[in-house]
Amino acid sequence: MDKPIVCIGGSLVDETFYCLQPPIKGTSNPAKLELSAGGVVRNIAHHLALLHHNVQLITILGNDKEGDWLNEQCSQAGIDMQHTFRIDGVTGRFTAVLGTDGELFVGTVVNDLEPLLNSTLIETKTDVLKNAGLIITDTNMNPECIQWLIQFCSDNVIPCIIEPVSIPKAKKLGAMDLSNLFLVTPNEVELSSIQSVASEPGLKGMINGLLARGVQHVWLRQGENGSTIYDKSSHFSLHAPAVNVIDTTGAGDAALAGWVHGFVHEKSTEDKIRYGHTLAALVLQQKGTIVHNLTPDKLEEEVYRLFPN
Repeated sequence: MDKPIVCIGGSLVDETFYCLQPPIKGTSNPAKLELSAGGVVRNIAHHLALLHHNVQLITILGNDKEGDWLNEQCSQAGIDMQHTFRIDGVTGRFTAVLGTDGELFVGTVVNDLEPLLNSTLIETKTDVLKNAGLIITDTNMNPECIQWLIQFCSDNVIPCIIEPVSIPKAKKLGAMDLSNLFLVTPNEVELSSIQSVASEPGLKGMINGLLARGVQHVWLRQGENGSTIYDKSSHFSLHAPAVNVIDTTGAGDAALAGWVHGFVHEKSTEDKIRYGHTLAALVLQQKGTIVHNLTPDKLEEEVYRLFPN
């Protein structure tokens, strides 16, 4: 793909507390703190840049030192930041508390800039969007902006991928027109937020409901149980490789970046998910959301190691 991948959504300062003992509610828990660049779509863009893709990030940062730092971190990673908006305000922050098993105990996000990422702002980037080979967005923006992007991509025949982010934010998609949306990537609880009403029981009913609403592909993430990608005529499942989990934060973002890497290189359905599972596995085995030593060759080597058959 010669055209750029345009990523649109949230960029945050990630503040991660690693509990030294199993966390207990209602009391103080000893922990270690690490700061890093975060935000779902920003993380995806970061990994794609490390994989040598032409990535442009449309996000919104405050005119503060945190915004300066995030902008520099992204630029150093190889992300094209010339279309990012800088405004007076406080750059968003995500705080995560992780248990000793690496699982998220609780997370909080403060981002007063999120509602300001709206269709009026995005429309100023129409020429950039029309030149995109692929558009990836998260739900860290004004809901009407998400709907505008879905319609824009449909009108201009540009594949659009949505990462739902979280249970509350996935609800933004519940009442939207999802016609011709190329791919959405929920886990099980996010799926129920997007498709709360189904004509059939269980996961199958909710997935069929999304497909009936016009979504072309639904990639259901099921953690250690792997994932399944569905379209109207078929589905494909792949197990997750067994790894020593240190930190689950950002694994879903990494999985989508891996899948997109395979998509751009026109890989098979199975191989695209293998790339996704492999990059997620690399993130799970470390602290932090980004595999900073990632290269295309390293990803290939890990795919063959984790999926030798």
